Amino acid sequence: MKKLLYLVIFALCSCNSNNKSNSIDPAELNGLQIDSEIIKVISKAVKKDVEKNAVIRYKASNASNQVFEPYDSLVPGVKFKFVSEKMAYTIIDDHFDKVKKSNNYLFLTNLDFDDSFNTYYDIVIAPVSDQLELIKFVGTEPVNYGLTNEDVMEWFRRKQTEFDFDIIVADLSRIEAKLKSDPKSYKKLGKEIYEFCPDVIDQGHSDMDELVEYLKTSKHMWFWWD
Repeated sequence: MKKLLYLVIFALCSCNSNNKSNSIDPAELNGLQIDSEIIKVISKAVKKDVEKNAVIRYKASNASNQVFEPYDSLVPGVKFKFVSEKMAYTIIDDHFDKVKKSNNYLFLTNLDFDDSFNTYYDIVIAPVSDQLELIKFVGTEPVNYGLTNEDVMEWFRRKQTEFDFDIIVADLSRIEAKLKSDPKSYKKLGKEIYEFCPDVIDQGHSDMDELVEYLKTSKHMWFWWD
């Protein structure tokens, strides 16, 4: 009986020890109000440690006000860096709605490549309640086309009144959204996307027909202002 009691106590101690080792320090959440279990599940899936979030900003070079250099600006939230594209999109599929219910936003950013040109993203959870606020949060601003962050927000604000979509990729010069309902006309949408972001054809799809077919079949729309 005594031996059995020792075994039970040992098991309980082991469980408590394991729970402690798997816990996440609130400081690691960097101001994020979210169930830490979600963070642990994503961390385990991507095999990456959680890090404090940052967004890319630009500042004028000391040498010339005409030259702008990127730098990381720390902001609230957490991220998992350099996750393979396939895994990154799997995390979006599995956890986007769960995170959204917590009044936070799960998205991909910082598109990157390895030496073999495999694609990677950073996965971010930010204390942002909706996708328009997300555009403002990451500072999407296609300055090469004379567009401001508010211009980008306004374009997507109008589209929200026409059909449903979720923005799942966002950074300074790139946005990708998943369509949840069909627009009235894919051809009209294709023309509007091209007018707003010419690089979708100039440096992407071969022509408008290919863009429209992509929208119909993939149920995604992407924007990249090079």
